[in-house]
Amino acid sequence: MARRFHALGFLAGLLLVSHAAGCTGDPNRLDCEEEADLVSTSDRDALHGTPEGEMRGVLVAVHGLAESACNWSDKVEESAVVSAALDRGLAWVAPDAADGAWSTEVGNEEIASVDEVLATLEEAGVLSPGLPTLVIGHSNGGAFSQVYALGSERDVVAAVNENGWGTAALRAGNELPPMIFVGAENDTIVNANVVTDAATAAASRGHAVQALLHRRVALTPERFTRIEGIDEGAAAELLDAFREAGIVDASGLVVRNPRGDARIGRATPGPLREFSRHIDDQMHVAYAEHRFSSAEIEPMFELFDAAVE
Repeated sequence: MARRFHALGFLAGLLLVSHAAGCTGDPNRLDCEEEADLVSTSDRDALHGTPEGEMRGVLVAVHGLAESACNWSDKVEESAVVSAALDRGLAWVAPDAADGAWSTEVGNEEIASVDEVLATLEEAGVLSPGLPTLVIGHSNGGAFSQVYALGSERDVVAAVNENGWGTAALRAGNELPPMIFVGAENDTIVNANVVTDAATAAASRGHAVQALLHRRVALTPERFTRIEGIDEGAAAELLDAFREAGIVDASGLVVRNPRGDARIGRATPGPLREFSRHIDDQMHVAYAEHRFSSAEIEPMFELFDAAVE
């Protein structure tokens, strides 16, 4: 995971930072591997990007516990989602949790703080004003997506909770937008049943919800070529090494949970070990463990499209 730094609240007013987060030398701001535009408010940093042409909406992308907004620029799965947003005419904004965690209490102060980030971008002319908003969060960020959809002053038209749990926001009487809940069948951090139960409870209270299950899939070289710097030959070599080590079976399925499986690091060919963090992410996604997966891109944006038609 890329290093992150807590905002120190030293800014007297709202500040729009024009340089890229990956290039800044200021230790009070996000330090991402990949370049992305950065905005800072009085208590929060956020990455953002805008599409070419007319903006149809804005995606608020929320990272998980003890992670950072850099996920959305640095990680394969998360960056695929923000790229898909741009392709569909949506701007994206990835706020950073000031202390590494998002409050999941209804009406918490972080909701207004995230709204402030978007208002700052509107005032600076980066975002068109009043755009319909899609919020997507992972794990702790997925739980936050529910309370943000309920409490935000913005026009939140759809929400996605991936690998997160239910919150009090799902109670009957709360006016929530349509939501997608995504579980992962082998998730040992937030069991898939927890996600399903949250979706079932929300549906029983009259909310419009979809429940999706991310299942284990066979590894192919194409999964690893998604990592910048790994070509087809290197990806095939990596997959062969995992088969030889018994990590992957003959059909390409990851044999056991990659969480803490030291064989993965040992079996990775030396020249590819610089990509170990990304390889580990892809192993978790293929096994359907607790990682953000971009496999549900189409349903996520279809939910938004249906809401704004």
